[in-house]
Amino acid sequence: MKTVYKEKIIPYLASDMYSLVANISSYPDFVPYCHSTIIEKDSEKEVVASIELNFHGIIKKFTTTNAMVPSETISMKLKGGPLESLNGKWVFKQLSATSSKITLHIEYEVSNNIYAAVADTVIAKVSNDILMAFVSRAGQVYG
Repeated sequence: MKTVYKEKIIPYLASDMYSLVANISSYPDFVPYCHSTIIEKDSEKEVVASIELNFHGIIKKFTTTNAMVPSETISMKLKGGPLESLNGKWVFKQLSATSSKITLHIEYEVSNNIYAAVADTVIAKVSNDILMAFVSRAGQVYG
């Protein structure tokens, strides 16, 4: 099992960052490589969604079941996609009245060893780019 861990302290509220990440249908507007999304189930506690990523012409669809704890966490579990397994968690922690920490932790397994090295590089880059896209989006939305 491989792991990617990214965190960033930002000048935005944890609840606002949670709202941005939880709004999966808006991802094609600003998340790098996100071509489209489909929401299969949407409730306060669980969201099942598919995200189609286009990484330099390679298009892959990931479907995850997401356990939602408003303003605190979003836990992702792969339901379908090109990886053997994928579990992830967004954590939103308020640090002060004007800052918070956003964390993205992903554990994954690639079923094909031939593609494992490429997958490791791509997943690390995409994860970082996605985290930074949310920080940039917060600047646009929340100033």
